[in-house]
Amino acid sequence: MITWFSKTDIKAIATISTTNITVNKVGSKYLEQAYFVQLGLDKQNKQIIIHPLTKQEADLNLIEQDSLFKLSIHSSYARISSTAFINFISETFSIKYNKNGTKYICNYDLNNKNLVIDLSKEVK
Repeated sequence: MITWFSKTDIKAIATISTTNITVNKVGSKYLEQAYFVQLGLDKQNKQIIIHPLTKQEADLNLIEQDSLFKLSIHSSYARISSTAFINFISETFSIKYNKNGTKYICNYDLNNKNLVIDLSKEVK
């Protein structure tokens, strides 16, 4: 019996290194319209929450500028650079990241329009 591979079988993956979070092409499609993101932690569920914001949403000044993180979108990935946030994650969850990074499964929360990195689902 043959099992055919489908591109929809490819999972959204985030790689966390010492300086940034890089989301693969599958996950970055949820961030394509974003100019900034907000970063949060769900400590109980051990998750990183990435909330995308358009430039127009950010320009409304409803969110403190200190809470906005620049997003770099490329053809095959999206990247958020913040050593301070990575250090915060490391301290909060006692995780050490190296330069090559650690990969985790991501899911898109359609109700809240957030990309969720599940730190309990490391990809080996």
